[in-house]
Amino acid sequence: MAYEATPYDQYSLDALSRAQNLIGNTSYSSYPGYTPSQSTAPTQDDYVEYTPINTLANVNTPDYKNGLFGGDYDALQQALTTPGANAATTAYNQGTNKLTNTMGGRGLYGSSIMQNQQTNSLDSVYQKAMADNAANAAAQRYTLQQQAAEDENQFNATIYPNQLQAANDQYKAGLLGTQDKREYDVNKLTYDNSYKNALTEWENAKAFEKYQYELAQRADKNAFNEQQVNANLALAGQGAPLVSSANSATSAYNNYLAAINASNQAYKSANQAGWVGGVGALGGGLLQNTDLVNSIGGGLSDLGDSLMDMIFGSGSEYV
Repeated sequence: MAYEATPYDQYSLDALSRAQNLIGNTSYSSYPGYTPSQSTAPTQDDYVEYTPINTLANVNTPDYKNGLFGGDYDALQQALTTPGANAATTAYNQGTNKLTNTMGGRGLYGSSIMQNQQTNSLDSVYQKAMADNAANAAAQRYTLQQQAAEDENQFNATIYPNQLQAANDQYKAGLLGTQDKREYDVNKLTYDNSYKNALTEWENAKAFEKYQYELAQRADKNAFNEQQVNANLALAGQGAPLVSSANSATSAYNNYLAAINASNQAYKSANQAGWVGGVGALGGGLLQNTDLVNSIGGGLSDLGDSLMDMIFGSGSEYV
């Protein structure tokens, strides 16, 4: 049966022509540029500087000091001997001079009488005095030496416990200082590792967010291409529109929003954990980027208007 023209064919042909021009002149709107939701990485202040414990000062114990010629007892004995020896020698010399004068005045100088008096009254007395003086000096020397030895022993017995206690206190102080430094090193290592972990999580969230953005961008481009194909298929009357890419674009966009939310949560967790030293400047992330949402809504509105224009004409009362 042959087709019979109707008065409405010209409107149909005109609508198809306008639709074809509209499809051909419709270009892809650029996807909104990527803006990370977190533009500043977590930071961390330097760990407090280690201040070592002051070690116990070594108190030098006093040494025993011998006041008797510094322990030179031979010099002590000589000092004790000298005064008596000098006195005996002086007396001997005076006696000898007096005997000489007396015997000389009597004409007995050099006689046996003078010699006997020299020997018995002067020489023997002088020798005995010198011997007694030396013996007394020696006795005093050994008495004082014995007393000094006893004093030194008593000093050492008194000071030894103090020396032992001082050595023990120094050991304990050194041990405490070592333990304190080890605890500081462990705490600092934990502090540094916590920051590294927080920074790693931030980097991973940032990379995942960018990856989801690229997926959403590609899905949006595919959805536009599929929309063009659907429009041409509808124009030609050749089958139902494709819907897989549109669904993929919607799913990709939802995944992207979830990635941004995860990135925000990771950054907030890093702040709340105390490892972020300064507040990071929040970028105008895509969570706040209304351009993408508006572009999707605007695209649907434009598509509806275009279909109405395509069917009824831009000046139709039904548009």
